[in-house]
Amino acid sequence: MAERSVLIVSNNSGLVPPLRVACMKAGFGVMVSPDGLHAVMQALQKRPDVLVMDGANGTIEPCYVSELLRGDGRTATILTILLVDGVDRNIVQLCRAAHVRMLLKQADYSHAVARIRSLLARRRHDPVLGANALWPNGSTPPPKNARPAA
Repeated sequence: MAERSVLIVSNNSGLVPPLRVACMKAGFGVMVSPDGLHAVMQALQKRPDVLVMDGANGTIEPCYVSELLRGDGRTATILTILLVDGVDRNIVQLCRAAHVRMLLKQADYSHAVARIRSLLARRRHDPVLGANALWPNGSTPPPKNARPAA
């Protein structure tokens, strides 16, 4: 199996090194991008499995980056995660609408890496996006011949 890869999107020098080390210790290949626009271009070339974005990055809206990636067949299956300082209702609604997962920032990123591993393990086949689509709650897609529940 090929090495899984993570693209970290942040211009925060305090965030990148500990997250990079945690990902590398877990066996992920790690790439770093300073902003969302550069991340989209890098994702098109390198096709990472996961894109981890700093919520305080500020250059391009993280949900817009997710929309750009999901709108292109080459990058539609990249799992997008937003690192946040705290949670408020607006952030949760935006992330849900854009299919972006959220994780709280912490000093130790081993929890984030464990969550990334868990999400990647739950990938299922999707008829539109292909074999790497992430189904909500780890569920499997319905069979093609399934009848709707009455």
